[in-house]
Amino acid sequence: MAVKVTFSDDPAWVLAKANGFLASEPVLHNLILTLLHARVAHPEPGRYWVASEGGNAIGVVFQSPPTFAATLTPLEPDAVAAVVEAIVDAEIDLPGVIGDATAASRFAGQWAERRKAPASPHEGQRIYELGELHKGLNVNGRLRNATMNDRDLIVGWLREFQADTGEQGSDPERLVDARLPEGQYWIWEDGEPV
Repeated sequence: MAVKVTFSDDPAWVLAKANGFLASEPVLHNLILTLLHARVAHPEPGRYWVASEGGNAIGVVFQSPPTFAATLTPLEPDAVAAVVEAIVDAEIDLPGVIGDATAASRFAGQWAERRKAPASPHEGQRIYELGELHKGLNVNGRLRNATMNDRDLIVGWLREFQADTGEQGSDPERLVDARLPEGQYWIWEDGEPV
């Protein structure tokens, strides 16, 4: 059965189309699930591809904003080939790809071959799963929900994080202004935010 690749610019459509697939392996698909839900709650331009076989989703590629590297779920070789073909045929240029090592390297190899351009590793990433929680040591301070009084501090910390990691992320001011009122930032405080 051939792999079919469908494109959309609507993250809600991707969640509806691929929800069963994404929910089947929540640890492996954590990043894409989180990003899709964030894009539904806080719309931003994006490109999304769903690879299907026999009407069932077998992979997702997420690129939002369009200047970021594409993030992909683990994909079988035939799905990688189909996704690369769909993206190249649409004349979309990707600045990079992020995913598990096997899928990302397959994608990069197919991309380089199809585009006749070199590909090289940029950054290794990991996702960690907490297998067992042990009671921690007593530490001073407390966790509290950030308030609007913390806005400039959080914006500054996000800018410093981007500078330290070399990432060209979303505008920290816009992110904080959208997410702080919804209670999405927390601060550890020990006399002052630390």
